[in-house]
Amino acid sequence: MINKDALLATVGLSSGRARQERVLTSKPGEEWWEGRLVGGVSDVQGEIVGLWGRAIGSNGAKYVVSGVGGPLVLGPLVGRPVVICEGYLDALRLHSVSGQSVIAACGVYLSDEVLELAAQASEVLIAFDGDAAGEVGRKEATR
Repeated sequence: MINKDALLATVGLSSGRARQERVLTSKPGEEWWEGRLVGGVSDVQGEIVGLWGRAIGSNGAKYVVSGVGGPLVLGPLVGRPVVICEGYLDALRLHSVSGQSVIAACGVYLSDEVLELAAQASEVLIAFDGDAAGEVGRKEATR
């Protein structure tokens, strides 16, 4: 079992922070981070406002986001090319390897928020997975 205080410290939160419970739980007492790769979600000031967790194996939902929802943005968008991908891990990999600005859409549906973010970019590349859902998403995105 993962210690809650150790998890909070790893992503830059102390257990005394006021938003700790909102960040850690989707439902009171639910320890959703068990069996997941977990990372922090920052606001524009760099404060950790939520956590995301990617299931390792078949541990329930593939992605869980607590505290906040919506797309993950890595790198500047205004006037720069941007890649839109499906998940947080896709975005982290793309950004870390290429330095490219990336938006993780959290699925293949391009929400209004994702479209507003993408509108700031000079060019947009859709890089969804090669599975059936990714193909549907690519077709919808190019309409």
